[in-house]
Amino acid sequence: MEKVSAIICVFNEEKTLRNVILSVAHNQHIDEVIVVNDGSTDNSKEIIDSLHEQISIKPIHLPQNKGKGFAMAVGVENAKNEIIFFIDA
Repeated sequence: MEKVSAIICVFNEEKTLRNVILSVAHNQHIDEVIVVNDGSTDNSKEIIDSLHEQISIKPIHLPQNKGKGFAMAVGVENAKNEIIFFIDA
């Protein structure tokens, strides 16, 4: 089976973020989880960093909001697999 990279784009998603990341990270079909924080101003960064200490995810924190398309492109640039799955936080 082909390896899959999951890209989770985040902007102020503190209420749902933890459950989304954990669900994706524990999916047996996902080989790599990239979380792109698009300049969130809530506690999203802290949640991502906390989870990064516990599970294998690749966090990317953008200093300011650049929009979903930009965040998706950053995720693709950092993905190691050819199959990419986008997930909203």
